[in-house]
Amino acid sequence: MTELSLVADRESLLSALSKASMVGATNALFMANGSLEVHAIGNHASMLARPTVDVDKPGAAALVVAPLESLVRSASDEKIRIDQKATQLRVRGARFDHVFATHDPEKAPRFCESQWPASLSSDPAIVGLALRRILFACNESSRYALGSIAMQSDGAGALVDFVAFDGSKLGVESVAIKGWVKSNCLVPRKSAIALRSLLVGAKSLELCFSDNWIGANIDGSLFQFQQCEGRFPPWKNGLDSLEKKSKFQISAGPLQHAIAQSAIALDGSVDTRRMDFVGHGGTLTLSCRSTSINGGVELPIEDCDFKASYDFRYVLDAIKAFNPEQSLTLCVCGGGELLISDDAGFVGLIAGLSDKD
Repeated sequence: MTELSLVADRESLLSALSKASMVGATNALFMANGSLEVHAIGNHASMLARPTVDVDKPGAAALVVAPLESLVRSASDEKIRIDQKATQLRVRGARFDHVFATHDPEKAPRFCESQWPASLSSDPAIVGLALRRILFACNESSRYALGSIAMQSDGAGALVDFVAFDGSKLGVESVAIKGWVKSNCLVPRKSAIALRSLLVGAKSLELCFSDNWIGANIDGSLFQFQQCEGRFPPWKNGLDSLEKKSKFQISAGPLQHAIAQSAIALDGSVDTRRMDFVGHGGTLTLSCRSTSINGGVELPIEDCDFKASYDFRYVLDAIKAFNPEQSLTLCVCGGGELLISDDAGFVGLIAGLSDKD
């Protein structure tokens, strides 16, 4: 196959190119033979999409994704004409006519669909939300598997724990995936972020597993995410052994607003990330140790007494994935840790700051 010629649905083509960018691919391979396949291979993830097209001539072309994606995104046409001749790809609409340089398609990597194992159906909205909620606790790291997301199950039921832990923060969300049998797998942070983005607005999701990658069929497009090697730190025993002392409920929205208001006091001179949480007499007071303002922002809570300090950005990151009206349970533990949970299976844990921090 050499000179392809086709007419593509703009929205469908843009969706395929956007997904290629999400998996971190620089180049894409177009293979047209009755239908169009778009292959995109990134460092940690790969994709196979089949946009809606009418193929006039079969062929194959490899080219850089970003310029073509930018052109298709800016176009207003419903249909886009694509023709290849030699080493050039001509892309046309009613008001544009651009030519892109292509590479040798025979040397371009391809997505391997033949080894796709049996899949497990899941709700894309629930999985996407779980990833959004726990990613606050995952930072780039080379230590153990702290720069990854763990998917863990004891095999006793359909609940799978999505877990992120970076040493200072822990995020856990339990997700129902019927038929899950794998006990533990790790996905790099970049792949987890890509998967979260791909699931926005998705209508269907099927997951599958091999020894070294996780597969996802999202609305008919196939993705493979490499698994990490390493040992994920044990976290359950530490969570179970927490000394829960002061517990109260609060809505996510008012808490976010109060933290943001208190953070205005920061002047960049002293403790610029530190925020004090003080509970007394049915009032939660949030204040920063700043030389520019005294006092703090107050919120009504249940009557409990405590005083602890946290990196306010960690707390904001932990609650920003929740709807403003959603009720959260916060608990200040004996070691100063802040435990955040809801009634749908989310648990977040943030280490407290000592006076020396």
